[in-house]
Amino acid sequence: MPKAPLPPLKPLLDRLDVLDLSSLPDVEQRSRLLVLDTLACTIAGLAKPQPAAVAKHFAGVAPGDFAWPGSEAKLAPAEAAYVGTMAACWDEACEGLAVAHGRPGLHSVSVALIMSAALGRSLGEALAAVVGAYELGGRFGAGMVIREGMHVDGTWGLLASTAAACYALGARPDTIASALAAAACQMPSSLYSPIAAGCTVRNTYAAQASATGIHIAAAAVAGISAPSNAFGECDRLVMSNTTGDWAIFGDLDRRYLLEGYLKPYAGVRHVHYAAACAIQWRQQYADVAIEDIESVTLTIYEEAVMYCGNRAPETPIQAQFSLTHGTAYALRTGELGPDAYSIETLSDPAQQALEQKIHVVAGTAMRSRAAGLAIRANGKTRVYSVEQVLGDPEIPMDSAAVESKALQFMQPVIGAQTATELVDYVLHANLDAGLELFRASAARQR
Repeated sequence: MPKAPLPPLKPLLDRLDVLDLSSLPDVEQRSRLLVLDTLACTIAGLAKPQPAAVAKHFAGVAPGDFAWPGSEAKLAPAEAAYVGTMAACWDEACEGLAVAHGRPGLHSVSVALIMSAALGRSLGEALAAVVGAYELGGRFGAGMVIREGMHVDGTWGLLASTAAACYALGARPDTIASALAAAACQMPSSLYSPIAAGCTVRNTYAAQASATGIHIAAAAVAGISAPSNAFGECDRLVMSNTTGDWAIFGDLDRRYLLEGYLKPYAGVRHVHYAAACAIQWRQQYADVAIEDIESVTLTIYEEAVMYCGNRAPETPIQAQFSLTHGTAYALRTGELGPDAYSIETLSDPAQQALEQKIHVVAGTAMRSRAAGLAIRANGKTRVYSVEQVLGDPEIPMDSAAVESKALQFMQPVIGAQTATELVDYVLHANLDAGLELFRASAARQR
């Protein structure tokens, strides 16, 4: 049954317009953790050759006053948001929202930070822009379902990016509604196929949404208009229009930000449930040689099998979306970090041999995200199962866990002292603190 043509945006936009983070300590804390985690992923990603090359190119054709910590590329705001968002998802270690099957934070954080810095806003105003964009993007993600063969990044995420830019610009609710309608008029249709082919263009989907969201917001503030029925038309023509419900916009007290997850591991979230089982086994049987593993059966929910069925991956992005690769690496090492997707790991004969022993079964009776592993080694079969992993709403990553991950990601790029200072700033600076650290001159001095 098709949804109504219009989501009830006004009450939610009015509520977000008077958002006061100082009166919402749990929301403020979660927004700080989200920003720190995304920023750490950005800094680590920009140290990789391809993101660094894109940033260098943009610095030549679209120079500006903004630079991410650890990067020498001085960029204009839209280009800074583009490369920041692209880098944030490069190691597939950034956040997500299960109910939306996507990442409203990825589409919001870079835009909010760069636009807020450009406009002389405070850290608190940037955090509020992230929260507002997340609440809107999360609802659109829950209500808009992508078609088969599409990838979620860059689709409804464009609405989150547009909202983040609108809040940084200080737009009023009616202007934000018009900007969101304008974004719906040009919703991208991003394909899943590059992941199966091992192509990194997938990492530009959210990046393009970030840059475009800035442009759309600026146009809306300037008075460019859009039809209010764009949401229904977009849902009918671009998205699946088969599930979801606009009524979710009417639940004003629900905080989607508090339902989102941060990742303890690198790799797509679907792989984490299998990896958690594998890590349990490795911790219990650290002395068992990998060669002694005879067979592994992974039973996991159907969505994970659908999106992460890549076998024998040859490129990092294929491996990030591979249940068998992630499970094999976690069995071998007891962890799942960015090194799991290095060229050295992909070409390791021991990794390849173990991955071939893993059989994947879709758990059709599973009602939620969960996984089970049956591992046969030395003639004995042992079964492990998980229904939750660290980062799920019931067991969120706390400040210490996020800080530890952030330092792990940032220290190799910007050094221990600067990384520690950045953690302290994001987690503890006053809400009225400035955002000068994203200015190119400040970034070079840090």
